[in-house]
Amino acid sequence: MAIADSIGCDRTVRDFYLTSICLNELEHTYVPFQEERLKFIMNELSLPIAKKRVMEANDKCIALMNRNIDNSLSIKPSSDFENMSDGEKIFSKIIEPYRGKIILTDIWGIWCGPCVQALKNSKEEFERLKPYDIIYPYLANNSRAGRRLEEHNKGK
Repeated sequence: MAIADSIGCDRTVRDFYLTSICLNELEHTYVPFQEERLKFIMNELSLPIAKKRVMEANDKCIALMNRNIDNSLSIKPSSDFENMSDGEKIFSKIIEPYRGKIILTDIWGIWCGPCVQALKNSKEEFERLKPYDIIYPYLANNSRAGRRLEEHNKGK
């Protein structure tokens, strides 16, 4: 906020700037703010709509982290595939536990705007396709944000 303060931004512009920074961080890391930091942010913001947007985004990250996921099936370490280079063999190993089921694979990256936008609609898609007992493996490369989320979850 030092930049906004140093150029003499009015309170509204300052709130928009801080909100933009917070939303950008949450949308790129999917890691909610620690309680102390969230309190600090809420104290810094004066616009009710800005506070609401930051809280909604933070709550969304918390909800994503609290999903009940069977890690034994859904999270595969890269070491399972380190000596494999053939894409078809890698994919076959990934879907092996789900043989005989309908599989809808999603390959994405947290840095990809269209991918993130599509994930926002995934709940609607899950509800619409619920009667078909579909398995949804999500494939993504190892990223700094993914590692931060994993570290955060270990700290619980």
